[in-house]
Amino acid sequence: MLNSIRRFYHRSIRRQLILGIALVHAVLMSIFVFDVVNEQKALWQQQALESGQALAFTLAVNSNSWVLANDVEGLHEILQAQTNYPSLRYAMVLSPELKVLAHSDVKNCHCLGRYTNDALSLTLLTPPPRSKTLLHNSDVLELASPIFFKDSQLIGWVRISISQHELQHNITQAIYKGLFYTLLAILTGAIFAILLARGLTQGLQTLVDVAQQVRGGNLKIRTDMHRHDELGILANDFNEMLEVIQSSEQQLYKREERLELALRGANDGIWDWQLHNDSMYVSSRWKQMLGIEENIFDCRFSSWQQHIHPSDLENMLQDLQKHLRGDTALYENMHRTRHQSGRYLWFLMRGIALRDKEGKAYRVVGTYSDITERKRMEEAFLALAQNTFPELTALLQRCLTSLTAAYNAPYAWIAVFSNPQQTHLKTLAFWKQNHFAETLIYPVQNTPCAQALELKNTQVIHQLSERYPELEIFKRLHIESYIVTP
Repeated sequence: MLNSIRRFYHRSIRRQLILGIALVHAVLMSIFVFDVVNEQKALWQQQALESGQALAFTLAVNSNSWVLANDVEGLHEILQAQTNYPSLRYAMVLSPELKVLAHSDVKNCHCLGRYTNDALSLTLLTPPPRSKTLLHNSDVLELASPIFFKDSQLIGWVRISISQHELQHNITQAIYKGLFYTLLAILTGAIFAILLARGLTQGLQTLVDVAQQVRGGNLKIRTDMHRHDELGILANDFNEMLEVIQSSEQQLYKREERLELALRGANDGIWDWQLHNDSMYVSSRWKQMLGIEENIFDCRFSSWQQHIHPSDLENMLQDLQKHLRGDTALYENMHRTRHQSGRYLWFLMRGIALRDKEGKAYRVVGTYSDITERKRMEEAFLALAQNTFPELTALLQRCLTSLTAAYNAPYAWIAVFSNPQQTHLKTLAFWKQNHFAETLIYPVQNTPCAQALELKNTQVIHQLSERYPELEIFKRLHIESYIVTP
């Protein structure tokens, strides 16, 4: 393998020059840009943090006497004087009990005189009182500094919020500049290599031209080079390679077309989760079902979890972890997902994990099906089952009467799930030896009903006493055959 790579690399002077020079420039510039950007980013973030801490401390010191004097107007003047501070979102003074005494934006603030009870504010109640960084991420920097009387008695807090958008903008600009210089260095090296290699052979240029057209999507083009040297051999191999690629491309297109038609017919979306970087690909149909535009979805699995209904999230993650551990052959979970409009829809999420040699999952691929209408029908039917409706009961009893007469069956019933976990069935109508019996609730597990529900079709089962010896009811009632339809 190594010898093949070496022969491929040394067979073309132009390739050696272009790849060698461009690669050296790319590696060196990438290392340099990465190091400079990281150092600059760390420096800016540290400066922003220190500047914010200094502002919070200064406001705490200046507010000391005004808090003692209970002079709200004076506190407002101090805070409003800081409105020109770069990227300051707000500043406010709190009592030790977290009551808002003053705010930098008096006109738009509706929290004066109220107590803050958010999670960040509540951390200020944890002793000892000291300057704290409440939140520091790419969007905002939240800081708090205590106000002391005689350096020991806590009489209030100063809390400030500084936007990080300008800082992130500066970091992004630095990255863009670094990428620009990297690309410029690569381009400069490539041009220099091309100039050196130009004119060595027209055959090389012919191959390059053909390769460019192939890269543009033209797989029908072939090299027309009648030579008996290395270039001729390379040209013939190139043509054979194009034949294989074109054939593979056609087969791949047919497979993709079949898959697309199948998924379009099933009306399902596709999701593909890469565990190593949390990236998640979702198909256009997936986004369409949730009302999400193509370019506004944050394609990370951790971000997508925020769309799951809070009541369903834990169960969904538990089922997923079981599959990732290898406890289940397939992943399957029904849960509610928030539509872009704000309403929740029911979805059936299926998937299978791809594993490495050690059996560790590194990727999960599956489908996403909208089952909202099905769940609505189930819920409506369950609601009917949990109430008494004479019209419904009479209709079901007539159905059972006709059914038992047609099959000469001594027992027959129509049942629905009696609980959300779908572990028990409850009869809506129960025919028992020429009369209708009272409502019966029985477990699904290890019964013929469980088999029919699993296979999702009608089951005709004979020799029940042998197949289900643990169910004494079949022996007691002398039942040997069973027909069940889910």
